[in-house]
Amino acid sequence: MKKAIALLLVLMFALSLLAGCGGEEGSLSGKYYCYSEEFETFEDDWYMEFKSGGKFTYSVIGDSYEGTYKVSGDTLTYNLLGSTETGTIDGDKIITGEGDSRIVWVKK
Repeated sequence: MKKAIALLLVLMFALSLLAGCGGEEGSLSGKYYCYSEEFETFEDDWYMEFKSGGKFTYSVIGDSYEGTYKVSGDTLTYNLLGSTETGTIDGDKIITGEGDSRIVWVKK
């Protein structure tokens, strides 16, 4: 059941990334945690960790997946599980998706 939930969250994440992100490669080093705007809380077991060399790790409920990324201006383009998505960088936040699929990732 845990694996099914993790896979569902990964798929939701991949489908939600229809917006744009930015900065220069390397400016996204560190962990960005999923932030619930509705409940004003962080999801400590759901994050993206950006590393040098254009690589990042997406982690949800203990399962981790490796991907690659590029930053151009305020647009982040990344590849995860064979899907290419984009998001918008806004200071220490990354915004992915839109509408009901919007996810805010905050560096902490």
